[in-house]
Amino acid sequence: MDNLPEFFIIDHTGLVNIAKIETEDDRRNATFHWTGPSLNFGEEGMLVRAVAPPGFCLHIATFDNFRIHSKFFSGIVDPQVKPRSSRNQRTSSNRRKSTRTRLRSAP
Repeated sequence: MDNLPEFFIIDHTGLVNIAKIETEDDRRNATFHWTGPSLNFGEEGMLVRAVAPPGFCLHIATFDNFRIHSKFFSGIVDPQVKPRSSRNQRTSSNRRKSTRTRLRSAP
């Protein structure tokens, strides 16, 4: 990027472009954090949003001609909410399915 010092990687609602920062939103959407140990070849890490909304990382979309997209990769954990067990999730999911079935079969 030495040849384009005025341009930045900016996330425009899921599609990432290299563009000039023109607004304060552009500045926020161009702020990322590298999670890897260093930027050496062979090191692994992700470029993640450093500002709200958290949980998005950049990835190369092989299905879209190798354009860069932002993708939600992790949820926001609320410490006040107890995690649900997988058994409870299956039970409530089954209840929702049976409710939908009953609603469909009602005259």
